[in-house]
Amino acid sequence: MKKLLVVIIVFLFLSGCNKSHENIAVQYRERDRYIFSEDNYFGAHLILEYEVHREKKRYIVEDEKELALLIYYHYLNHEKVTEFIIRGGKYNIDYIYLYVYTLIPDRFMLYQSNQDNYSTIELELMTEFDMEELSRVSDEILSNIPENASDREKVKYIHDHIIRTAEYDNLAINDLSGGRLYNDASHPYAIIINKKGLCVGYSMAMNYLLDKLSIPSIMVMSYADNHVWNLIYIEDTWYQLDATWNDPIPDVRNRIIYTYFLKPAASGYFVDHKYDKLSDYTLDLQAYLEFGNWLLDIE
Repeated sequence: MKKLLVVIIVFLFLSGCNKSHENIAVQYRERDRYIFSEDNYFGAHLILEYEVHREKKRYIVEDEKELALLIYYHYLNHEKVTEFIIRGGKYNIDYIYLYVYTLIPDRFMLYQSNQDNYSTIELELMTEFDMEELSRVSDEILSNIPENASDREKVKYIHDHIIRTAEYDNLAINDLSGGRLYNDASHPYAIIINKKGLCVGYSMAMNYLLDKLSIPSIMVMSYADNHVWNLIYIEDTWYQLDATWNDPIPDVRNRIIYTYFLKPAASGYFVDHKYDKLSDYTLDLQAYLEFGNWLLDIE
């Protein structure tokens, strides 16, 4: 999908963001320990430092993975803004994009202050009404899954429901400016509530619903294909799933394709999907699997 990054990072001020800041001049007027002890996401537990700057907490994280979990914690607590410094000063924007986007179903903006050597991520959160509606409708959908269903059966139920009830938004894909129509179609709300969206919306809807069932799912992004799909962890295995390409275009009521349904990632890529670089850093299948294994603490 063209201009996928525009959908997620609305404003991007990153001059020098991939350069090394060897000496970060930070005077710690007060240092404290912040305990990330929430178990909402795969039992993640972090111990993070922060400094107090103008009565705000500015977190010091080790890498992009810690940052993503910190932002996810803030998201769960409806906090929009996270100020941070990555220890050592280096970070890879492509990996922040990958990790944060994987965990959070809302768009985000990333700013950098070169003067003070810190950065800010601000989430573009849904309205409280939309969040409540999305959660309520999602719970209603999931309530129809039999109690004794296996994880594979749960994944199939969600996959089939999305394809039966939603259709690909051909009008939005032609919004080449990446405007509001394009953005609105690239969100789980588009698929779950509006029943029409783009591949980002399909994949985010899968993520959103699976997360409610504590089934791990991460999103795979390809600029070569202008496309997004999912990696899902069940039965001690990572599987690939592409709900968008399993939904006929033009839409055919109740027709579901299973060509791209739960194919083992160990077998390699989908033969007609491409993993590629976002900018200067290659994100291949292994990069996504390594991140997923880190989230799940898999050796």
